[in-house]
Amino acid sequence: MIATARALCSLYAVDLSRDELAAFALAVEREDLKIAGGCQDHVAEAYGGLTLMDFSGGAHLELDRALLPPLVVAWRADCGEHSGLVHGKLRARHAAGDQAVLDSIAELSELAHAAGDALTGDDREQFARCIDRSFDLRAGMLALDPRHVALVERARSCGASANYSGSGGAIVAVCDDEPHRGLVIDELRGAGCGVLAPTFAGA
Repeated sequence: MIATARALCSLYAVDLSRDELAAFALAVEREDLKIAGGCQDHVAEAYGGLTLMDFSGGAHLELDRALLPPLVVAWRADCGEHSGLVHGKLRARHAAGDQAVLDSIAELSELAHAAGDALTGDDREQFARCIDRSFDLRAGMLALDPRHVALVERARSCGASANYSGSGGAIVAVCDDEPHRGLVIDELRGAGCGVLAPTFAGA
């Protein structure tokens, strides 16, 4: 949707800020296409790079990608799912005032800022704790696919912290260093996963 919106802006000489672009894409998905989803994907695509997202009325903050520790993204092709299935039910519970959901989302917001502070303060242990806690909160809100949970547990079993990278069945594991990343990759490949070791230009 972001790519299509950018193409239309170019075609019709319309200038949208990154925030306007993200809001437009979200509106099309929710209102026109009736896809239940969160706001994060659109902001990530509109901003690019590493972004600390603030949906409380503050500004999104760009962070230096070089601050990131080595990461591994892993997935199983046989257990992906449409994120709208997850978000639709969660949105309904939030709208109904489900206290467990409200409390978890409040803590997730705090964790995002704590993770950003940990990165800028070069505190990788705290960053890893934030990642692990975010998965635990997710597990407390939702009935998770045990195949997805197994990927997180597999990464954790060899010392990485891990959480879902979205709602489609992929996970992201946070590693200590490059040798540790190699160990995590081998462990996840041994579980039959597709694996990607992201690198970042300029990082």
